[in-house]
Amino acid sequence: MKNVYTIAEVVALAEKAATEAYNAVVEGGGTEDAAAAAAAGSFRVHLPALTSIGAVQAHLATLVRGIEMGFLSHRESRLLVATARTWLAAHEACQRAKAVAQ
Repeated sequence: MKNVYTIAEVVALAEKAATEAYNAVVEGGGTEDAAAAAAAGSFRVHLPALTSIGAVQAHLATLVRGIEMGFLSHRESRLLVATARTWLAAHEACQRAKAVAQ
């Protein structure tokens, strides 16, 4: 059976991963800057892949949380939003093509 997460759960997983990465660096004696960089990197890795409409919604919600927490710059977040918009446009074009073919 396929695991299906709510948007809130996806966002919480990314936050948890960032917190764990931060704590691991701090506990290992790393600097505050190194811990923050590790947290931001872990958060980015846990952004949902753009595989469905629901995944795009979770991706965008996670992006917003990443901006709020300071893990994503405004430039980076704009690029990631543009990527999601491109995925949505391609998805809509595919759906229209399927409708025409039927």
